[in-house]
Amino acid sequence: MNARTLLTPQEVSGRWEGRISTKTLANWRSSEPPKGPSYKKLGSRIFYPLDKVIEFEERNQFSSTAEYSRNSVKSEVEQAAEALNAKLEALQHDHDQQQQILLQERARQDRKLAKERAQEDAERAQALELRRRQLIDSASPLVAPPKRRTGRPRNDEKPWVVVPVVKRLRGRPRKVRN
Repeated sequence: MNARTLLTPQEVSGRWEGRISTKTLANWRSSEPPKGPSYKKLGSRIFYPLDKVIEFEERNQFSSTAEYSRNSVKSEVEQAAEALNAKLEALQHDHDQQQQILLQERARQDRKLAKERAQEDAERAQALELRRRQLIDSASPLVAPPKRRTGRPRNDEKPWVVVPVVKRLRGRPRKVRN
């Protein structure tokens, strides 16, 4: 920045034809929140960037008194608050979208895991069934199926069918006498 783009408080007051005094500019600087144009402090001296003064002038330009009222004029703090609220809403929207994507991804992973578990369970059941059949096929010839009665014979039917009972003792099948 060169010297022409930085204005002293006296030059800013002169730019506004003395309608705003240097004391008013000082009061604006010390008010909370600051009311006047943005300034720079170099050592003990105050300077106003020309572009910030022009921006302040444009922000406070009205075409009629109906436009201007204390309620309709927004301070820089209110404008900054609105900008922050807009950013916050955008961030919240982005956060919600990311949460939704994460939930969908988790649901997809859960479905995939459930499908894999179901497939593993089916394979395990199939292996157990195969092992059971192998055990039945390889059973000792001494082991016979259990005795049971199939029902009371009728006159025209064969007599009772007697099947030997096999009892399991300590995990090994043994033939039991009746």
